[in-house]
Amino acid sequence: MKYNHIKYKVLSFFLLSFLIGFGQKNDNENYIRLIDSADYHLTDNPKLAATFLDSIPKPFNTTIVGHISCYYQTKGLIHNKLNENAKAIQNYLLALNNAEKEENFDVAGRVCLELYIEISAQKKNSTALNYLEKSKKYYKLAKNEAGLIEVLQMQEFIKFQNNEYKACNTLILENINTYKNYTKDAYYYMYANFMLATNYIYLGNLETATKYLQIFYSLKENPTINLRNFLYCEASLNTSLAEFYISKKQLDSTFIYLSKASKARTIMNSVLIKNYYSLYTDAYKLAGDIASSEAYIDSLQIFQEKELQKTIDASLQMNNILVQTENDLKIENKNKNFNKILAITLLSLVFILSIIYFVTYKKLKNQINDFIHKIKKSTYLESSHDKLKIKVQGLETYISELKVEIKNISALNEGSEQRKQIKELYKNIHIKSSTILNKEKGHLELINKLNVDFFTKIQATYPELNPSEVIICYYLFTGFKNKEIAQFLNISTRAVESKRYRIDKKINSNNSGLTLIELLNKVFKDSKKSTINSI
Repeated sequence: MKYNHIKYKVLSFFLLSFLIGFGQKNDNENYIRLIDSADYHLTDNPKLAATFLDSIPKPFNTTIVGHISCYYQTKGLIHNKLNENAKAIQNYLLALNNAEKEENFDVAGRVCLELYIEISAQKKNSTALNYLEKSKKYYKLAKNEAGLIEVLQMQEFIKFQNNEYKACNTLILENINTYKNYTKDAYYYMYANFMLATNYIYLGNLETATKYLQIFYSLKENPTINLRNFLYCEASLNTSLAEFYISKKQLDSTFIYLSKASKARTIMNSVLIKNYYSLYTDAYKLAGDIASSEAYIDSLQIFQEKELQKTIDASLQMNNILVQTENDLKIENKNKNFNKILAITLLSLVFILSIIYFVTYKKLKNQINDFIHKIKKSTYLESSHDKLKIKVQGLETYISELKVEIKNISALNEGSEQRKQIKELYKNIHIKSSTILNKEKGHLELINKLNVDFFTKIQATYPELNPSEVIICYYLFTGFKNKEIAQFLNISTRAVESKRYRIDKKINSNNSGLTLIELLNKVFKDSKKSTINSI
């Protein structure tokens, strides 16, 4: 019963974990959909888009992991639509930081472009251009064709902002076919024609401007172009035409185009609104309607005061952001330095431990090898001792038998019979002793008691030698000649010479330039003294 109870608890735990994990996964997907919803409503209703983003709970590294950069990008675009430039920049910087961590190069390219636009609108310096270069780099990494086209057009936009009309037109006309052929998004072609028409208006070439205006208006129904973007460009063109006609003092045309521009009043940016109010002020003044002119002067002043306040607020917010960013960087650098020191310390510790390990290992290995050698030597001596005892016991039995036989011979009366028996006894002694001692392995076991070190070393040095060859090496080493060795082993002298030849060939003494005996004396010189002492 107790086992079943535990089993049910375990199963319940895993089921609950699965359901929580599954639920968490679904929640994450829903939160990511909120970012998509915010993107969808961004252009038409930025405040509603902000509501979607505000519905995403923190911490973002668990609710929208892998999409944090998208969140801050969308938030920055919302602030941009609400003309909250400082907040837009703050969120673009956060988006860029997270995009680099997530390796979301599309987002990184887009926010760098937005940062370029925002910063260059406030002050022209190298910081803005750096973001433009970064945008190009990230779009290349993302292989984003549309992004690279946007960066290309941004270079023309720089000239456009600086009122370099001719230089701007030259760049646009060089790339106009690129924009035209990119049918996935006709916005770039539309915007190119918008800039060309505007430039030719300010250059006073209305005929050429009209040519590009016609192309611009032909793209209004293109489904790949956001209508809000089109209407903004249209309002800008209408104010540019109003400015052209007021310079010609053609007030009727001026008011017509200003009236057209007023339809897009809600989507104008601050620069366009200021120009719009100024044109109305000048137009009414030229028309002699001082009251209306002063009314627009008041409106322009109120607008400028609001913009000034926004600029002051933006500056304060930017300072706060810079201070916070600097503090964050200090903390991050501090953490990096700590991690660096920790890593160096750990590596040093590992290195020291490795040295200690290898030194200890080497010592231990030497001790183990020495211990194994002692065990082998002890085992060999013990085994040899047991075999020697057996051999000695056999000799003692044989000697006892000889004593009995000699006693029997001495009891004989006849000298001739005694001589015959003695001769037979001698023959038997020779044969019996040979039988006991001439067995190669047994012979080796008997004589190796004279010098254990020699036999241990020769078997380790030349394992290819067989027992009879080892015996011959021993006798050669101790100074015996072939004939003497043959008598000891009860074999022919020729057999000893043959064995010497095979030994010589096996241990390659010829390659060393030494004879077999010289080689043995050289290799086993340490055993020489003990061998002589044993003999």
